[in-house]
Amino acid sequence: MGSKSNATDYFEDVILANLDYPLVIAIDELSELFAYPDITREFLLLLRTWSEQAKARVADSNPWHNFRLVTVYSTEILMNVAINQSFLNTGLVIELPEFTPNQIQELANRWGEEMTVQQMQKAIALLGGHPYRLQLAFYYLHQQTITLEQLLENSAIATAIYADHLEQQWSNLQRYPNLLPCLTEIVRQSSPVDCEAVQASQLHKMGLVHVHGFQASLACELFRAFLGDRLR
Repeated sequence: MGSKSNATDYFEDVILANLDYPLVIAIDELSELFAYPDITREFLLLLRTWSEQAKARVADSNPWHNFRLVTVYSTEILMNVAINQSFLNTGLVIELPEFTPNQIQELANRWGEEMTVQQMQKAIALLGGHPYRLQLAFYYLHQQTITLEQLLENSAIATAIYADHLEQQWSNLQRYPNLLPCLTEIVRQSSPVDCEAVQASQLHKMGLVHVHGFQASLACELFRAFLGDRLR
């Protein structure tokens, strides 16, 4: 018997057969497997099989009726073409949106920061609604390492604060040279530019652009100076 069959039998005959309440399996950072296409393909196929079996939740005849599966993965690293992406399209797929102005204001309040409407608009333009970038900004403001005015007006300070984040984005981009020409044009323009749908979608999944129909614009101004220097 193969490892997938053994694992399935163990869950069905040993774990699920003795449960009268739901069992939730949560897998975080599933994208760490994407670097190993052969393993990923087989593992995702196993998870999809379990997920399909769990959909028929008839308690008397299906021991999988108590099985619940939650998988979390980052789209910054694109899945290898050798992996069938349909394996991840089971159940309900949730894409986390950026924070709205009201949510940013609530986050600011929790950190004890007061922001005017103009400052809010500048913060959104600089950082977008990205939760990590906003959280890091409020952390430095709370530590009194910088002031809000310095963050919003001094690009060198902003680049220094987000150095690791920016370098990670650049490192991710190095894997996909086919995206660089399109991204270069987007960085050069302040208004949305025409972009092939596949490339726009990939850049959007990496968190670098916003898509507007058949056009794309840079996700935040923080990327413009940093990427502009490297895309020349």
